[in-house]
Amino acid sequence: MHDKLLIRHSALILTMCACWAAHAQTEIRLWPGTAPGALGTDPDKDTPRMYAFLPDSAKRTGCAMVICPGGGYHNIEPFRDGANGAIWFSQQGIACFVLRYRIGTEGYRYPEITADARRAMRVVRSRAKEWGIDTARIGIYGASAGGHLAAVASNYYDTGNPNAADPIERMSCRPVFSLLLMPVISMDARWTYQPGVPNFLGSNPSQALIDSFSMEKHITAKTPPTFLAHDYDDGLVTYLNSIMYRDSCIAHGIGVKFLRVYNCGHGITTNGCPGWADTALLWLNANRFNVVDKTPPGAPTGLSAQALGPAIVRLFWTSGVDAESGIMRTRVYRDGQHIQDVEGQETTYTDSGLTEETQYAYQVSSINFTSLESPRSAPASVTTPSDVAGPTIVAVYAGVSVLVEFNEPVEQASAQNAAHYAIDKGVSVTSALLQSNGRIVVLTVSPLTQGATYALTVNNVRDHAKTANAIAPDSKITFQVRPGLSKIRFYPRAGLAARMAGGVFEGTNGDPASGPYSPLYAIGASPANDQWTEVANLTNNDIGYRYIRYRAGGNCNIAEIEFYRGTKLAGTPFGSPGSYGNSGNDFRKAFDGDVSTYFDFSTETGGYTGMDTEGGSPAVRTPCATASERNLLHFSVSGNRLRVTSAASVILTNTQGMVVLRRQLNGPGIVDLSALARGVYAVSGAKNVNEIRRAAVVVR
Repeated sequence: MHDKLLIRHSALILTMCACWAAHAQTEIRLWPGTAPGALGTDPDKDTPRMYAFLPDSAKRTGCAMVICPGGGYHNIEPFRDGANGAIWFSQQGIACFVLRYRIGTEGYRYPEITADARRAMRVVRSRAKEWGIDTARIGIYGASAGGHLAAVASNYYDTGNPNAADPIERMSCRPVFSLLLMPVISMDARWTYQPGVPNFLGSNPSQALIDSFSMEKHITAKTPPTFLAHDYDDGLVTYLNSIMYRDSCIAHGIGVKFLRVYNCGHGITTNGCPGWADTALLWLNANRFNVVDKTPPGAPTGLSAQALGPAIVRLFWTSGVDAESGIMRTRVYRDGQHIQDVEGQETTYTDSGLTEETQYAYQVSSINFTSLESPRSAPASVTTPSDVAGPTIVAVYAGVSVLVEFNEPVEQASAQNAAHYAIDKGVSVTSALLQSNGRIVVLTVSPLTQGATYALTVNNVRDHAKTANAIAPDSKITFQVRPGLSKIRFYPRAGLAARMAGGVFEGTNGDPASGPYSPLYAIGASPANDQWTEVANLTNNDIGYRYIRYRAGGNCNIAEIEFYRGTKLAGTPFGSPGSYGNSGNDFRKAFDGDVSTYFDFSTETGGYTGMDTEGGSPAVRTPCATASERNLLHFSVSGNRLRVTSAASVILTNTQGMVVLRRQLNGPGIVDLSALARGVYAVSGAKNVNEIRRAAVVVR
């Protein structure tokens, strides 16, 4: 029975190889004779070679990739991890070369395996003119174990030997970019695909050899820009391989894009995992690896400007058109000066901080994916109205002193007059000091009672309008005195403490989603790993904040957080965009007392988890219910229906960057995609121009 299964499996492999080889236009042997280190002359196992998938000359962009299929270094998956992608990318104008490298089950190890990848890069570069390839745009693509081989080639390379007798060996083998899909990155037993280690390094490799090929440890400032894709539910190669490589790239200043895919397992390169290739292509275009567009886009049209108040103007326009590489962003000009770039297909912008009774002239231009700028649009002018509204009180924070926050900058003389403030219950105000932001006044007061509620009355405070407006007479707000925190404790997840560097603890008595927040403690260098860190010397802690949160500088993987006012607080956790849990761990895990579970979010800068210390209802957002909904981009697809769980507007663009669908939603909803042609589309959504999220969907 076992022999029959082997025969059937071999037949299947032969059928697949025949299928994908039929699409290839050329088979290229890497060495004209016997390969270095060859154990024999078998035309299959001893003969490293490539299969070329060359684009039509009309589509050719000059970009090229050597593709390293996976297979754990014990077999090759040429169709799933190789030709499947090569066919698609070659249709996008990219020359692809699927590498059939030597493998461990055929008696080969390092250095023969890595020599095959390096030689493949040299061969492509040596024949670039023949194939219409730009030598400055040749990269490498690898999946699974092939991703490890591609990562090795991306970090262990040379510029060629100018004195070599073989002209191919004079060529550089450095890739200029890397696409790593569900890659094995580390050889460390905790993270690697363990059956592949002896196939690559041999039995019982030394720790030094393991470390040498744990590629997260060998990224430098010369590592190529990298695109990574991984499913957090990959049961064969943990996603932490991609995360470690990404984090090391960031630490060394290397451009890196990490795409989290869903419901793919260890099968990103199969037809059942849509969207990744389209996203990778957008990344290649954005980084100018696959773009030959030398024509600027058309200018935006229909620009209009609407004054929403004395200091706010809202712009609307229709994007310019670029049929070649597509529109990447819109550039906004005020009175001839560049003031902002608006990313993606967004067609509105809000300009704030303006002066009343002033005329402004705006123009916009479109930027395509080769960074070419269109002519500017026709100008639109608007005059802001007079400021006739006085300031209002936004919030009061109380501890040892009292902080009064106004909705706009206030005039210093009136704001610093202590007689303009009164607090009930016999509390006296002895001084008032306007802070540098012009909106917050610190009051020095007689002692307050912890836990007590007071009423503050404000009069005669004026704004900066041309004709100054005073606050409404006897403006009143109540506030409660809360004690500050006595300490904060946090516990990084094992092995990932470095990911907390740059994070900050902060508090507010305002809105838990928008603050404003004041810093309590900033994490500088990496904290202690896999143990509690306790911080008692907190800044801005004379105020007792109701809402306290941890906000990451980039990414996070934290096991536990504790806040103390003498005793540990047991409030209600709350979350925000970016704080949905990965691998089933939601933001409540950060407060459940169990250091074996963890709160995690990925690459969204500014994501946070926090607590309402008074135990109110979850203040911002509850976690998604299912794994498919627990999407950092807040989109999920069922059939040809796009479910939007957070965005207020949705835009779909085709692979040429043309807008094909636009929907405005007032809340979560469903967008029907059935009217669209079959294909892959980029989807973006935004609640405002500063919070754009992107993904990709496939219409079948």
